[in-house]
Amino acid sequence: MKEVLFVRDFIARIGGDEFIAIVDGVLDDKHATELVQRMIEVVSQPIVTPEGQQLGWRQYWHCAFTPAPGVSRGAGQCSR
Repeated sequence: MKEVLFVRDFIARIGGDEFIAIVDGVLDDKHATELVQRMIEVVSQPIVTPEGQQLGWRQYWHCAFTPAPGVSRGAGQCSR
């Protein structure tokens, strides 16, 4: 993920196989979609064991967006 996120961004394991990324500076939906696609590409790479076996896994992604400071959105409009 370090290849995709900036130093000011935050990623953490919140339990088991669940992670959260807090990303600042997402300009719009298109920019967010491109960022998520790059993140998916990075974590989709198989892991190769010392024996040469490739391991992969299923992924489920959920994205939520909050408005910029000073921007108000009605209920139900902050997550997609």
